[in-house]
Amino acid sequence: AGLWRFGVAAPWALRGRPVIAIVARGMAAAAASADATIEAAKACAGQLPKGSPPLLLGSQSAGRRAILAATGANFETASPDIDEKALGDRSAGAPPEQLVKLLAEAKADALLAKLGAGARVLLTADQVAVYRGVIREKPRDLAEAREFLASYASAPCDLVGALCLHDPGTGRRVVGVQTAHVHFEPAIANVEVDESMLACAGGLMIEHANVAPHIRHIEGGMDCVLGLSTTLLCELLQQLKASEASCSQYGVVLGQTSLRTWAVVGDCLNEAKPAFQVVKRLEEAGRTVFKVSPYDSTGACFKSMEDLSEKVDAVNLIISPKIGLGVLDSMKKLGIRHVFMQPGADAADVVRRAGELGLVVQRGCVLISDMPTLN
Repeated sequence: AGLWRFGVAAPWALRGRPVIAIVARGMAAAAASADATIEAAKACAGQLPKGSPPLLLGSQSAGRRAILAATGANFETASPDIDEKALGDRSAGAPPEQLVKLLAEAKADALLAKLGAGARVLLTADQVAVYRGVIREKPRDLAEAREFLASYASAPCDLVGALCLHDPGTGRRVVGVQTAHVHFEPAIANVEVDESMLACAGGLMIEHANVAPHIRHIEGGMDCVLGLSTTLLCELLQQLKASEASCSQYGVVLGQTSLRTWAVVGDCLNEAKPAFQVVKRLEEAGRTVFKVSPYDSTGACFKSMEDLSEKVDAVNLIISPKIGLGVLDSMKKLGIRHVFMQPGADAADVVRRAGELGLVVQRGCVLISDMPTLN
């Protein structure tokens, strides 16, 4: 049987049995299949937690707007302007989860740069199609769209999406990933394609009148397929609320338990220097720490932020302001938003530059500051 979120079976999986009236009407008329799919997604959308903040949806997707409206959310919409093709790794074997998270966060950053801080929490999203482990872009032409759809007769297509919630007032951010698996009947191989399918990753416009009748079942929820899993959204809203209390107690950087990997920039190998103790303190608190030191000649540290083997969540700055200014620019380039500035590293021009770059700053000393311990 088809699997929909919240236990509602997909109408195309319920052959021979009664279905939701609004879906039945939509599926009865090919011209109305898009509306039927959106209505079906709305039917399985959950309500948001009470007291949820007003949202600014950074998307012009009709499906996402319809789903969010069905949750009862107070929201407005805006369009983030980014060059998606210029970001991320789409090579064979590249993790799609990493790509969609990167793009969802890039859209949030674009909205922040465009609109500045406001009262509404930003909600941005991204989604890619994945077939047999390969990320699929939008079809180049009708021939490729036809090729894509025909391939779904032999294996399901995964739709991997990310949601990002960002509170502009505090800089708190949470990100999550959702995945749906779409299984098709063999007849999908013979579907007629048109120009509208060129706008969808993998050519997978499931609400299209020619495509919808050939869906066997969906695992992961119709709302997830359309790029906005309400289950995930509720989870992220709860995380954002929980982080508010933690940030109030520990600070806007140390209090964010989602910041699990850190770079400490300073004289990390010198046991006589505070940077050495900062590394130890963060590790004892459950953080994964990468040492960055322009002073190191042993190879035990990374020489610069650009040399890091993976992207970190936050940076502890415990180095001269002159070098620190360059570190901040590197953080912006690498998409790292959170910085904890130790005494001496937090000169006025460094703090000012961090603000100009839109970074989230906490000042203090990790060696004496309380922080939540991560498991």
